[in-house]
Amino acid sequence: MELVEWGYGDTYFFLGSDVMKLVEIKFKEEVNPEEITKRLLEIPHVKDAKLIGKQLETLLLAYKSGYFDSPGRVTLRDLAEMLNSAPQR
Repeated sequence: MELVEWGYGDTYFFLGSDVMKLVEIKFKEEVNPEEITKRLLEIPHVKDAKLIGKQLETLLLAYKSGYFDSPGRVTLRDLAEMLNSAPQR
């Protein structure tokens, strides 16, 4: 894709019977990421994703913060603090 400078993604999440692949993309400088995102959300299987706003925000924060790394770089408590939310007990 000529709009992308680089892309990286080898992380898969299993959400019930669905599989979600997380891909991190660096767009070229002249590209408007918001426009690309809008176009991607028009694709049926992307548009019909079952994650809602806060769930997606939490998943992305966990991924980018290193929660899924081995060993994890942050704890569940760290994520809860970043989200201003109390951890579930």
